[in-house]
Order: sequence, then C-alpha cells, then structure tokens
Amino acid sequence: MSDSAEYRFRLRTILGGKFAGTPELLTVTDVLLELGPTSVSEGESAILRCRTKCTLGPNTAFIWYKNGQPIPNNYPYSNSLYLNPVSNDDAGGYSCAVDGHDDLHSPEVTLTVRYKPKSTSVSASPSGKIVGGSSVTLTCNSDANPPVQNYTWLKKSITSPIASGQSYTINKISSEDSGEYYCEAQNILGGENSSLIPIYSPVAFIWAPVVGVGVGAVLAAGALVFTYCMLKRRFRGSDHPIMDTHSVHVHPDPNSDTYTALINIKSPENDKQEGVTHTDLQREDQIPVYENIPLYETILRVEPPQSLD
Repeated sequence: MSDSAEYRFRLRTILGGKFAGTPELLTVTDVLLELGPTSVSEGESAILRCRTKCTLGPNTAFIWYKNGQPIPNNYPYSNSLYLNPVSNDDAGGYSCAVDGHDDLHSPEVTLTVRYKPKSTSVSASPSGKIVGGSSVTLTCNSDANPPVQNYTWLKKSITSPIASGQSYTINKISSEDSGEYYCEAQNILGGENSSLIPIYSPVAFIWAPVVGVGVGAVLAAGALVFTYCMLKRRFRGSDHPIMDTHSVHVHPDPNSDTYTALINIKSPENDKQEGVTHTDLQREDQIPVYENIPLYETILRVEPPQSLD
C-alpha cells in the first residue's frame, strides 16, 4: 500500500533529447472487487463481491460506489451487492471500500448491460406541412446495446417492408405516398417497432382541372351576359315596342259584357299604356269574334262587328 503514488517516465537520448511521459496514478489497496459476470443481458442478475486481505470484524460495513458516487445499500454489513434483475440503468463502473477507510477504494470494475432496442422513434425532415412534389426524409432512432444492426421501413397499408436503412427518403411525394409509416430496429437480442408517423401529401394535381373548369364557367357566364346585353340593345333600337307586363283586368260595370285591360307598352321613344276593349256578344245567333294580337306589334283597338240588322 505504501507504493501508492503518481508515476511517470522520462526518456533521454544520446544526442541530448528529452521526453517526459504522462503521469499515471498507481493505487495499491488491500481491497478487491469481484464482479461476475462483467457483461449481462437486461433481465439477468449480477453479483459484486468486495474482498480484502485484512482481518475484519463481524460488524464491518462496506460502502459501494457507482461511477465514483456512493449508492444506497440495504445490506451494508454484507460484502456482496446483488443486482437482480439487471436493467440498463445498472450499467457503469463499480468500486467498494471498507467503512472507515473511505480513501482506500477498490479498483473500479465495469458492468456492461446488453439490451434490445428501446425508445424507437421516427422523425421527419422537413417537419410540418408537406408540399406536393417535394421530398421528405424519415429517420429512425433507437437505443440498443449492442447497437442496432438492421433498420426496416414499413407502411401500415402494406404487409411487406418498403425499404431498409436508418433513413428513408420519399422523392416527389404525391397522394399515393400518403399514409402512416413506421420503422423496426433490430439487434441480436430482439427488435422494437416505432410508433406510427402520418405522412399526408395534398392532392395538388387535382386542383388544376377544377380551377380550369371554374375559369371556363366564369368565361361562359360572361359571354352569356354579353350576348344578352347586345340583344337587348338591338331590340330597344328597333321600331317595335317591347311588351313588359300585363296589368290586372278591370271591370267598369259588373253587369256589362265589356272588359278593359291595360297593357304596359315600352318603345324607344316613350313609355305609355294602351287600352284594349273587348265586348263579348251574348246573341245566340252570333258567333263571338276575337282578334289575336301578335307579340311585339302595336296593339290596336278592336271593335265588335256591326250587326247585320
């Protein structure tokens, strides 16, 4: 134990050259740590034993360290530390010391824990809204020891794998690429699937014909309105008046057979109302006579035929 010190070497050549090595600390203790086995899989067990050549009393306590920091020990008077079952958090460097001689640690022994992939996730770049025709890269990340050996890419709607490798790039994304993707990470101990990541591309190519149809409809409507205005202007410029609306029939005398109707007549020169009188003949030997009035012609006053008597 008296040999514990910092050591380094110095080199001199016959030509006068000098070289000093990096100092190293040699610690000599009478405490040894035994670990069996030094590498275990998650879920297995490991036992650490602290030994010393010194004669210890029956109530000697031991202090355990992990990565240089003291760790809780429910059985301080036992020279063994049991890790069962071992988890990934138990990996690290262990040492021990006899209580009261904290400065005399045992040499550190490293415990390695093997485990299958865990915390597997997928990230997309670029993130956020995806523009049709652009590219998107999916990256699979997983924590494993030993490291992940195989990455496999799958799509929810497809049973067989679509790609392999830690990254998967979709070039010129379209609506056919839309769906939910996930990856599987594997090493010699097993595998784990990531959660689903939705990738949806807007159906950009559908909008082109829709916009074309909309523009065509607007142009067609404009052409119809233009045609209507031209025809209306042409009719207003002709010599024929345009019939607008009919007024309600008026009965000056309820006991008379004569009816009068007012018809609104429009012409380019003026707007006026023309009266039309119709007399219904009630004689049994006389057939009523009616006059058909053509549309858009000047309405004339129609007189009943003269009696032959």
